[in-house]
Amino acid sequence: GQNWEFQNGWNMGSGVAIYSGTASAYRTIYQEDVLTVNSKYRLTFDIVSIASGSIENISQSSPTSYNTVGTKTEDFIANNTDLFLQPTNDADLTIDNISVVEVTDDTDLPRINYKDGEGSLLLENQSTNLVTYSEDFSQSSWVKLGAGTGSGAVVTNNFAISPDGTQNASRLQCNLNGGTTTFDQSLIYDLDATISTQTISVYMKSNNGQNQTIYFTNTFTGDSSDEALVTTQWQRFTFSHSTSNHTFSLGLRGNTGSDDTADILIWGAQAEALSYATSYIPTNGSTVTRLADVCNNSGNSDLINSTEGVLYAEISALANDGTVRYFGLNDSSNNNRAVFLFDGTANRVRAIVSSGGTKYVDFNYTVTDLTEFHKIALKYKTDDFALWIDGVERNTDTSGLTPVGLDNLEFDLNTGGALYGNVKCVAVFKEALSD
Repeated sequence: GQNWEFQNGWNMGSGVAIYSGTASAYRTIYQEDVLTVNSKYRLTFDIVSIASGSIENISQSSPTSYNTVGTKTEDFIANNTDLFLQPTNDADLTIDNISVVEVTDDTDLPRINYKDGEGSLLLENQSTNLVTYSEDFSQSSWVKLGAGTGSGAVVTNNFAISPDGTQNASRLQCNLNGGTTTFDQSLIYDLDATISTQTISVYMKSNNGQNQTIYFTNTFTGDSSDEALVTTQWQRFTFSHSTSNHTFSLGLRGNTGSDDTADILIWGAQAEALSYATSYIPTNGSTVTRLADVCNNSGNSDLINSTEGVLYAEISALANDGTVRYFGLNDSSNNNRAVFLFDGTANRVRAIVSSGGTKYVDFNYTVTDLTEFHKIALKYKTDDFALWIDGVERNTDTSGLTPVGLDNLEFDLNTGGALYGNVKCVAVFKEALSD
């Protein structure tokens, strides 16, 4: 189509590009001036059919050859301003759907979570994916277990489109062949036995059009808590434990009430030394650590009124893990502050107003689930304080002084307790609003 140049052996088919010939030179299909030298790009294209030969992207120093049907994806550093796809001189193939996207290693960009369909700022603590091959289940570190009358779990890499939009989801097939009790067929990954608390997670989807029950665990107990109902939609399954069993296991086991056969798609395996799962961290041969998100440098004295005001946020916690998480206004210390926090007690929201080192207000209210979004407002004015949660006034106080010199809006108030969660909205009002 538009802007493509065809050299020897190439011609257009019905919406595809076809190469067939024995050209010894000048046999590329290319576009001019679409790349910047030394920039990083992600190339994706489909090999619709291939009878012989191979094709490669020669706009880089070390191209990879492709000789099978399917969607091909590679990241590369451009050594030319033109994009060149070159087949071998005796190739017979058809390609389609060529896409090139620049990959930027930007810093200080917010991560936006669209899990519930509406964007929110994602703030997460540091975490490490302890699974060294999170998408390549054919590696020897993933053991294909077969017991009883079974012959072993079967894994087929790059079988289907994964949640990231590329063809890198694997197919896992298991068959107990009527085996019971301890007979199993599964995929096993041995985790670090020195880490007592671990959470495993993986994306799964049925491959046979039917719901399937498999076991998914790292602390097998033989009851329903070990089971996962895999449907025809991609879902992320998680399992946490604090026991001496340290394996990442998914498949079939005769005494869990699971199906006798399983045919599912899997992608994005992760194991973390946490009591809950954080967002996916890809790995390819080693563990990978994602650093903690930091949100700072917001607010100034011109926009914050110390005499009166309202601090508001629509926010959720990552987990009810017993840790203290702060959010609010201060003067770069805890002497003057108007803050609310998740205080370490399950599902409890707490609000504090201090002036000159004296705490005048200390509200608390318990919600149903702190990991769900809540709209929280803290009103402060001399002898007029209130905590509102989800449109209802939960606490009031008619005695106390307001802070002095508020000039910081922070997600981590000096003494630790960085707020890890999802943030849809933050607002600071310069007056104590009416009910």
